Amino acid sequence: MSKEIGITVKKSEDFSEWYNQVVLKAELADYASAKGFMVLRPYGY
Repeated sequence: MSKEIGITVKKSEDFSEWYNQVVLKAELADYASAKGFMVLRPYGY
């Protein structure tokens, strides 16, 4: 499985998914083990 590079969704089409991709690609946060939560990384705030 290859790792995707870049953002795959346009901001104008699906802002929520675009924002999630930006945060994850910039390594500002990661998904937590609890459903619906994200953990901020040290420079994510």
